[in-house]
This record gives sequence, structure tokens and C-alpha cells, in this order.
Amino acid sequence: MTPRIAIVGCGSIGSRHINNLLAMGYQDLVAVEPRSMPHDERVPIVSMLEDLGSWDLTHALICSPPEFHYRHARYFINRGVRTFIEKPMTMTAMEARTLCAIAHMNKQEIALGYMERAHPTVLAAKQWAKEHGPGMAYFHCYWRAEKKTYRLSVADESSHAVDTALFVMGRADSALRLGGSEVRSHIEVAHGCGRSKIMMDMDTSPLRSIALYAADGSNFTGDYGTTPEEWSACYKAELQAFLDGRPLCTGEDGVKVMEVLEQLR
Repeated sequence: MTPRIAIVGCGSIGSRHINNLLAMGYQDLVAVEPRSMPHDERVPIVSMLEDLGSWDLTHALICSPPEFHYRHARYFINRGVRTFIEKPMTMTAMEARTLCAIAHMNKQEIALGYMERAHPTVLAAKQWAKEHGPGMAYFHCYWRAEKKTYRLSVADESSHAVDTALFVMGRADSALRLGGSEVRSHIEVAHGCGRSKIMMDMDTSPLRSIALYAADGSNFTGDYGTTPEEWSACYKAELQAFLDGRPLCTGEDGVKVMEVLEQLR
């Protein structure tokens, strides 16, 4: 069956997903946008979820502001529509766990929008960590939305950097906020194999980096995220994985990120 996809929210990330889906050859799209925003004329747009009744959807991308993720995702999951939620998954860990429980009852698996998991540098770092068991890791993350229509704290905005750290280093035992400001957040996460220090920076050049250090003196360093082409490839990879039924990041992964964020609040 050809995917019939709803994109809920036409802000920065929603517009980007529409661009990539069209470039990938997916044409059966509909967008939902209740806000007063410039509308993308390439896809039909409705103003309410209830207006989607006749579309016979197979997939939904939740790209609305984070405070609406829980309600919007639950709407589709309850209707058996395979659902992808942009970061952060929800506003609380309880909401994230509830969505996973509903999806499990409906024999579904939620997908999360942490596209860094598709980047070659991140995948290489994960493999190096598996082989060397690093004791210390540093993740520096730059991010700034082009058309941001919501407000989160910088620590909450760092959810994708937290997911990258968990993806590379494994589960989190604890998390601590070391400092920060309106444009920076400095976090330390304790893992079973060591520690991660995560710097979320919203006021520097568009560069992300990973540095891993093992007890034997060996190390791994890598930069990424400096070109639109890099991110486009990651977005397309995560979208294709979702549409193929093998998400790169699941709802259970999203719960783990939300649990870390709640320790920082």
C-alpha cells in the first residue's frame, strides 16, 4: 500500500519533512495546521485533526509544538495510524510512558525524530564506544530553529543531544545540570560505562562534535552537522526507516530521554 501521510504542524520541522517526503517521491500527503502561518501550497491543508476522517491515513508525523505532542500522537495511535513524533516526545515522562502503553495495546511501535542516529559520525562513535568502553564522553551540540513557534528551556531543547549521548554511551543512571544560561545548557549524565558531558549551545556556529576517551588512552573525535546536505540525508534516512516499519528511535527511547530531562528541571 502506498503510504498516506499526515503532517501535523507546518512550522520549521514540519515544512522540512514535507520537503524531504516530496523529494523521496511520496506524494500522498496532507497537512494539519490550525495556526495562522504561511501555508505550503504543495500539499492540501486542513485546520483540525477531525477533518482527516476521509483520508484513510497510514502514517502521521507529529510536528506541532511540544505541548501538543501527547494529544496529537494519542489521536492517531488510538486509530491504528503508525505515528512518528518529533523531539521532544512529550512534555513529561508520564505522558511518554502513557503513549508507549497505548501503542503497545494497539500492537504499534512509536517512532521518534532523533535523526542524529542516522549520521555516520554518530554511528562511528557508537561502534567505537562498543569496542573501547570509554570512561568519558563529550557532546557539543549547536541548534537554532529557523521558524520557531514555541518556547522550551535550553535544557529541554537539548533532548536530541541527550538522545545522542544515550545512543552512544548507553542507559543513564543519573543526570545533573552543571550550569547554563538562556542560550546554553551544561549537563552531566552518568552511564554504566562512564560519564557524558553535554553542552547545548544556541549561540555559536552550526557545528556538533563528539569526543570519547577510554582508560587505555585511546580516543575518538568527530564533528558533524555543518551542511544542509548532511541533515537532509539524516532526515530522509529516519523517515524511510519509519515508513518501512523499522524506526531508528522508538517511543521507549523517548521515555528514557524524558526521564533524563525531568531530572534536570
